[in-house]
Amino acid sequence: MGIERSNEAVFITDINGTIIYANPAFENIYGYSKEEVLGKTPRILKSGVHSQEIYKQFWDTLFARKL
Repeated sequence: MGIERSNEAVFITDINGTIIYANPAFENIYGYSKEEVLGKTPRILKSGVHSQEIYKQFWDTLFARKL
């Protein structure tokens, strides 16, 4: 199964932290289209659209994996 069909949200940034890819699950989970996130930084995920617990889980997971 590729990341395009994954149920997990996946996004990729360049070396500067700019989002260059987001899979369909990212769009479904976070409610942003690819067009809205491409060229932005992951800070867009703390825009107030979702509860603080969603953001905490996201950042805890990201840092735990040291990505």
